[in-house]
Amino acid sequence: MDPVDSETVKIALRAQGTRLHQHEEQLGAINLGVRELTCRQENFQASVNTQVNHLAEQLHRVLAHLEAG
Repeated sequence: MDPVDSETVKIALRAQGTRLHQHEEQLGAINLGVRELTCRQENFQASVNTQVNHLAEQLHRVLAHLEAG
């Protein structure tokens, strides 16, 4: 192989390696963001569920009071 061609290939491979590393870092950051978002969503859903259950209990108390009264 011609030394010039060899050097061109090495440069191209280094550039590809650099891009690959950048993509790996970006994917890692995206993965972390998705995991954090999932955790927040689960916490939000649990909070909404608790509030809905609390409202349902209050509604049952009001209905029971109205039926008794």
